[in-house]
Amino acid sequence: MPNTTAIILAAGSGTRMQSAVNKNLLLLAEKPVLAYTLHAFDSHPLIRNIILVAGQNEIESYQQLVNSMYLTKPIQIILGGKTRQESCWLGVQHVADADLVVVHDGARPLVNRGVITGTIEVANEHGAAIAAVKVKDTLKEINADGFVTNTPDRSYLWQAQTPQTSQVVLLRKAHELARQDNYIGTDEASLLERIGCPVKIVESDYQNLKITTPNDLIIAEQIMKDYQHTTTTKKPLPLLRVGMGHDSHRFVPEGDEKPLILGGITVKDCRGLAGNSDADVVLHAIFNALSQAIGARSLGHYADKMCLEHGITDSQAYIKVALKMIRERHYIIGNIGISLECKRPRIEPIVEAMKHSIADLLNTSPMQVGITATSGDGLTAFGRGEGIQVFVIVHLDNVGAASWTAQKEHFAI
Repeated sequence: MPNTTAIILAAGSGTRMQSAVNKNLLLLAEKPVLAYTLHAFDSHPLIRNIILVAGQNEIESYQQLVNSMYLTKPIQIILGGKTRQESCWLGVQHVADADLVVVHDGARPLVNRGVITGTIEVANEHGAAIAAVKVKDTLKEINADGFVTNTPDRSYLWQAQTPQTSQVVLLRKAHELARQDNYIGTDEASLLERIGCPVKIVESDYQNLKITTPNDLIIAEQIMKDYQHTTTTKKPLPLLRVGMGHDSHRFVPEGDEKPLILGGITVKDCRGLAGNSDADVVLHAIFNALSQAIGARSLGHYADKMCLEHGITDSQAYIKVALKMIRERHYIIGNIGISLECKRPRIEPIVEAMKHSIADLLNTSPMQVGITATSGDGLTAFGRGEGIQVFVIVHLDNVGAASWTAQKEHFAI
């Protein structure tokens, strides 16, 4: 997945809140509004780091809040500008070595994890994406005298929210051109639209409201109470799941020219492994780990039919089945540990090639793939050179339906 930075805009004064306390620091269910927002992005597995844009009067308070939270991602607090657009531009200036940037309002504490994921995935493919909800009311266009001139078809109308996610290079270009032309947009998407960048909608929910008035705070508190009541009998999906997989194959007899395939790469000068498929014992163990993590079944349940009835012997095709299952349940791979027991081949020379092959197949980074090997002092058939045994442990992160209420239970202030 792409490297993604989150920019949290929290520099506004919030005059409509009619409070001496900045709206981002007002308490929502006994915790500051901004705390929920920060945790939503800090706990998201696709977010690498956070840039928090603050007003001059809030920098110290925000730093105290950050220091009091158990945050795991690097977070940088910077001074914002006089307008939202200027604050976003200053935030973009601090983005380094990222492919995507997610811009979100600090005062939207109830953002759904799945919406964040959706905008990242869509922006990665199309360039830009925004969270939005369908307009529920009939809208009217009027003239200068207050008379209705048109009733737009609301089936084409959406109410924009945040997060708004885009490729960094596109958002930088959009801001630069807007500054050159003294153009003030209403959100990041309007700047991108202006330079001809397609912006795709990711459907959000109406709970992702922005805290701007005292009534919004009351509504948000009621949403949280309602959600807590409805989840007393049905808990949300866990944010993390772990699975362990195992597989083993013996070598084919001498003279059999079947190639040895491990982790998707062909290993030279070594006999292959026996099996109806390509017998990639590493991928088979990975499949079992992924499947176990989500409570699904062993490799044979899925692969036997693919292999015996349809002639699909490439183990990479089996892994794609497992990946589809975990994505349908709103999980992605956090990291994966692989341990091989064998006398031959020597694993150390092919570790990096295997890591990159597996990472490409799993759509993750080689840094998230760990591989170790042992001969076990020849105490087993595998250590004596009769075959290869593999154990795999994988951890999965939830990127879908887990909401702010589930996230709230995982941090303290």
